Amino acid sequence: MTNRRYLPGPTFALAAAALSITLLIGCTETKQNPPAPPPPPSEKVFVIFEGPWGFAPDPKDANFVIAMAPKTKEHRDLYVKASYFQELEAGNYELSMPARTVASSGKIIPDIVRAKIDPKNVQRVLDDKLERYTVRLPKPESYAPATRYLSSVGTTPPPGSRDVPPKPWATAVSLQYSLAGLSTFELGGNSDTSSFKPFPLQVDTPEIRFVIHPKHDDDPDDKCFTHERQTFHVLTKLLGLTLYVDFPESPASCLDKDPQKPPAARAQLALPSRLERLLAVAETIVPEVQEAGVASPSWSNSLARSPIRNVTAAFYFFFARPSGDCKPPTIVDNGVD
Repeated sequence: MTNRRYLPGPTFALAAAALSITLLIGCTETKQNPPAPPPPPSEKVFVIFEGPWGFAPDPKDANFVIAMAPKTKEHRDLYVKASYFQELEAGNYELSMPARTVASSGKIIPDIVRAKIDPKNVQRVLDDKLERYTVRLPKPESYAPATRYLSSVGTTPPPGSRDVPPKPWATAVSLQYSLAGLSTFELGGNSDTSSFKPFPLQVDTPEIRFVIHPKHDDDPDDKCFTHERQTFHVLTKLLGLTLYVDFPESPASCLDKDPQKPPAARAQLALPSRLERLLAVAETIVPEVQEAGVASPSWSNSLARSPIRNVTAAFYFFFARPSGDCKPPTIVDNGVD
């Protein structure tokens, strides 16, 4: 008998082909659509600069910014603060931080003064030893006001500066980052006058501060904001900018002795001594003390003539008067003229 071999019929062949296609599609979909990985951990961190600061891109790498502030006799030394603090001399420093989890666009929130800072001026500031502080750090996601104060900022010097509408300009700025964690922060760099050992920053809460305070407290008798005008003038000179600040609370007479004006156009500033102003504050307190039955009516006059008047003035200076920060606006380079 002859053996016969039968080929599969059409129906069986079609079913086998359909099964193969189905299995192939299933494998392809599995390869093309793997399970989404969990998002990486992310921490929001705020690096706050208080004092007379300006910010501009690093002339050598646009992914970084340079924070710049003048070093003056009217201000205390810069210090950096996280869970601990470290005082810093004039120098060029750099803040390193964990990897970023969000791209940094450098968005500038309104009410921050913006101006074009020439890269050549930034490099000059970096090279200018003993006259400034600089901090290099990654470009942030955004700049946001940390504190504000009402003032006018424009390109017209006094007295024309009075015509510029005031705004609640930022006087301290927060640079905001999204990072992979709160560890591995470190401040490195160089002091202009001595060696500087890199300083690890322990960040227990997501905030780092670079602070420059004035040496003296706010003077309630100085309605001209002389310190703020002078500080803003020194800052704009450092950055190579022609900008002026004015304060709507100041009397018009303050413009005649504004330190931002050229010396030839500025009247001599004749203010009472600090001791005299402190004693004046003390005398305004005496009636309240007298009503309490503690002091006699002649107490303030005898005190002003007594050898301990310096001690009394120092007491009011250090303990009885509130301290305050600088109120000149912060300046951030906006990338356009």
